[in-house]
Amino acid sequence: MKKVLPIILCLCLVMVGAGITGCQRSDNIEDEVKAALDKKAEEAQQAEEAKKAAAEEAALYEVDELTIEDTQKGKGRKVREGDTVTVDFTGMYRDGFVYTTANMEGGPAVFTVGKHEVLEGWELGVIGMQVGGKRTVKVPPELGYGENVPHATIPPGETLIYDFTLLKVVPGKK
Repeated sequence: MKKVLPIILCLCLVMVGAGITGCQRSDNIEDEVKAALDKKAEEAQQAEEAKKAAAEEAALYEVDELTIEDTQKGKGRKVREGDTVTVDFTGMYRDGFVYTTANMEGGPAVFTVGKHEVLEGWELGVIGMQVGGKRTVKVPPELGYGENVPHATIPPGETLIYDFTLLKVVPGKK
């Protein structure tokens, strides 16, 4: 019995020591997990910020399902509602078939933004452009011709794509 008691006592001390060490490990593991989660959250936030920056750099954005992509930045004052603009354009279907161009229509289009002289998608699509800028605008039917198309060549409900080059901006009256 005298030999068993020290062995039991040693085993108890080892178990208590292991329990304490286990708790310390648990605390360290908790800290490590928390640090890893914090790092992941920071990386996710950085990735989201990088994604936003890339989208801004590519200047690709959507407005009421209207997709706008700047393919070349212009210079000078940005187009605002009320400005009269002159744009060179090419109009096509989603499959790339060109159905109209400025040349086919007798020259560049001139219109006042916000006066409903052209498709709503055109007006929204040129806002923010600068002279010399080039932009591709995908116009959904509700901002284009919808079901009431004036040309027999355009199918009703067609989403149209326009390539614009801004040639001139005349500021609107204040």
